Amino acid sequence: MLFITNRFPTQSIRTRANRPFAFDLKNNAASNSVFYCEEVGLGQYQEVGSKAFLRRLKESNARQVLIYLHGFSNLPEDVFVAVREFQALCDASAHGEVLVVPLIWPCDNDLGVVNPPHSSGHRTSVLSPSIAGTDLLQPHAVAW
Repeated sequence: MLFITNRFPTQSIRTRANRPFAFDLKNNAASNSVFYCEEVGLGQYQEVGSKAFLRRLKESNARQVLIYLHGFSNLPEDVFVAVREFQALCDASAHGEVLVVPLIWPCDNDLGVVNPPHSSGHRTSVLSPSIAGTDLLQPHAVAW
């Protein structure tokens, strides 16, 4: 499963295509970098880079790409479970029509709706600056 994240990796923030990618679950700060990755096995991820990511989207048989933006209080593995379920529902309705791609932003797994000021519910504004300058939001990137 392809995915996008601005969560810090445990490795360097320098993009390196085909390197293993591990989420730093102890760091809830938003990275200024955006990582284009793929889940290659349960709990195993690889950075593919933006060009390969966009190429793979273009080469997919799906007619539509749905960017799945999760709510707060979700760790990455929870997001992947939800996306697999959502993809299955899309496929049951019209197989191959939609490709669901999660955008995983930094938050934690606090319980409840009321969170401390430093928690994920208050850091949703950090998502948009890190993706604002990327091809993800540019019309030419998706108008193939």
